[in-house]
Amino acid sequence: MTNIINFYDYVENQPLDLYSHLLESGDFGSHEEMEEVVRNIIKTTEDSGKIVVATGDVHNLDPEDKIYREIIVNQKV
Repeated sequence: MTNIINFYDYVENQPLDLYSHLLESGDFGSHEEMEEVVRNIIKTTEDSGKIVVATGDVHNLDPEDKIYREIIVNQKV
């Protein structure tokens, strides 16, 4: 994992709730296992001298702005 982390300038960490689909798909056996993996990623990142950035999954500031993201995400490129 260290080789992968060294490729990046920083590592983004989002709230655990955003990874819940990985629990549902069976990629993690429990919430605790998922937390441990995230902790390991954070520790490895810090040990590598890289920055850990906590972010959210925010796509729009105001509810009425949601339409703009929907247009961008659903456009056929």
